[in-house]
Amino acid sequence: QSHRRTHAVELAAGKGLKPRRHQTDTIKSTTRAIESEKCIMPKIIATHEVNDVAHWLASPKRAEVFAGIATDIRTFVLPGNANRLALYMEVNNMDAFDAMMKTDAGAEAMKHDGVRPDTLVLYVES
Repeated sequence: QSHRRTHAVELAAGKGLKPRRHQTDTIKSTTRAIESEKCIMPKIIATHEVNDVAHWLASPKRAEVFAGIATDIRTFVLPGNANRLALYMEVNNMDAFDAMMKTDAGAEAMKHDGVRPDTLVLYVES
């Protein structure tokens, strides 16, 4: 293991050593994954009002409905406005996200969480 550490240190120091093939493949695949994530994972912020903030914050429905569609889902409250909230997420597939928002399951999840659909505003990273 110390040989690996030494090898990595020498590479970092620009000693001209070439990484082993499996290390190169891992670096390339990791780089591709990071680059593709930057390109195809738009960030979305949704704002809306709800009937009961505590219920909305505690609800598992967001995770259920957006499983496989979005990651890094975060919730926000607007201080001074008891019913106005925001949701941040990174979307893996915008077509799937749009489709989910139009389904009965999406509507039922919003109803379960007490979301007031007429107040929903979506912002997509540009």
